[in-house]
Amino acid sequence: MIHYVAPELGTNALGEYLESIGRGLVGRVRVIDYDTLLGSSEFAAGAYILSGIDQLDSVTQNRLGELCGQFAGAPQLRVLNSPRETLLRSDLLAALHREGFNIHRAVRATDSLRHLTFPVFIREEHGHEGNLSPLLLTPWQVDAELGVLMARGYRLRDLRVIEFLDTSDQAGFYRTYGAFVVGGEVVPQFLSYGRHWMLKSGGTEFSPAMLLEERRYVLENPHEQALRRIFDLTKTGYGRIDYSLRGGAIETWEINLNPTIGWSFQSARDGVPEELRNLREPTRWHFARRFQAALEAVDCPGDPVRFTPDSPSVVRQRLHLLPGAVERGSKHAILKRFLRPVKPLTFVLARLLLPLYFRIRRWWL
Repeated sequence: MIHYVAPELGTNALGEYLESIGRGLVGRVRVIDYDTLLGSSEFAAGAYILSGIDQLDSVTQNRLGELCGQFAGAPQLRVLNSPRETLLRSDLLAALHREGFNIHRAVRATDSLRHLTFPVFIREEHGHEGNLSPLLLTPWQVDAELGVLMARGYRLRDLRVIEFLDTSDQAGFYRTYGAFVVGGEVVPQFLSYGRHWMLKSGGTEFSPAMLLEERRYVLENPHEQALRRIFDLTKTGYGRIDYSLRGGAIETWEINLNPTIGWSFQSARDGVPEELRNLREPTRWHFARRFQAALEAVDCPGDPVRFTPDSPSVVRQRLHLLPGAVERGSKHAILKRFLRPVKPLTFVLARLLLPLYFRIRRWWL
């Protein structure tokens, strides 16, 4: 059995796949949340894919680490993504730069910016939505933008400042590659191709030449060995790496530990024009077959294992909230409703006052 464990609101990441092209794995894959896993005392044999561990708070990560330590004594229980080993985004980017895999650097929003090369942009530690700011040319612009983001509800400790790296070709096109790792198997999924520096699937400019280039990438897996070294360094057993090439070398932007899969098989949602969809079908089916084979290969047979919990399950999941989203009924939500009429004024004050605060704070660093 393959046990796909995800934060409660992230269990659909694999669900769409199982409802579409992955129906052949129904009965072999069980999708559960961390409440269910940490509340259990008996565990069926198989592979436990711990997805989205970067979205769990420290209490849950520590409890999960203790459980993985117990799993280590049972060969019929295999863990992919141990919270005590797998590098999360900040540590991952720092390690990749330190080891010479990445040119660009990333720092926490509270850290000094003096060693960064501008321009830079801001994104979240736990989110996968891309940039939260335009390209910023000076530390003062960074501080002003951080103030606006805090006024929008973002927490400073969740924000990172990332160096921009131009990976466009001579015609001005950027490419972002996406490849899964599943228990050591590297499975390319897609190629995004467009003129915007932060390239997501929605910004891809589809053409016959681009789709044929994507097919070659997915079928030939040209970066397999280099990607394997990155996954080994970061101790990632399951996830999807998003990266670009600069001078033929890989530049990693992130490794998503709970990536969606189903969009690859939903023709109405993938953005490909109707007249080009047939051209992409061989690419999607090749990925589907390789991804399913990689999942099947991580399974482990054996008898169930029973553990006596050290303490009652303590699970306090802190799922990432999108910009402007708050928990209903929370004090934060009540305060935001109360302040809504003066919201425009808060943005003005944020732009004027918070940069001064950051400037003074950084002066002491």
